[in-house]
Amino acid sequence: GWSRDDDLSSATSSVYKHEDGRAVVAHRGTEGTVSDWGNNMKYATSGETGYKQTKRFKDAKETQKKAEEKYGQNKISTIGHSQGGLLAETLGKNGHEIITVNKATSPFSDNSAGKNQHDIRSDCDKVSMFKTKKGKNDTTIKGKKNLLGCKDSVKEHSYDILKRKDDD
Repeated sequence: GWSRDDDLSSATSSVYKHEDGRAVVAHRGTEGTVSDWGNNMKYATSGETGYKQTKRFKDAKETQKKAEEKYGQNKISTIGHSQGGLLAETLGKNGHEIITVNKATSPFSDNSAGKNQHDIRSDCDKVSMFKTKKGKNDTTIKGKKNLLGCKDSVKEHSYDILKRKDDD
């Protein structure tokens, strides 16, 4: 019963609607573009204050706003991985729920989740490692390790870690 709302979706944020009136705003994580990596550097060096000045943030904010106006805040679930998780956390606070996977964190940001937020991360992920305040809705998935510690931090940053999560 889900379909993409092409009128609201953009290249980096997609809106999906359900026939029962619910909607999901999915903010894409980093792809290999210079612009995306520039956004990551902006966040890593200046936290949310600097990141909110980027075109990526402003575009995602506009998509989120239009989706909330069209479907109603209480019917919106906002999701994202990595940079998309940062966007979900920052922009989805007024919605029904937020779900992030290995969201981007920074030593210059609070990195804490709201009551309606579920953060999922690998304990071997370096991008989400600054999440210091554990919330009641946090889930940590054990990373693949060897004798030296974490086996592959790059793979641990992927949303493929969800395949190792129990159904509950």
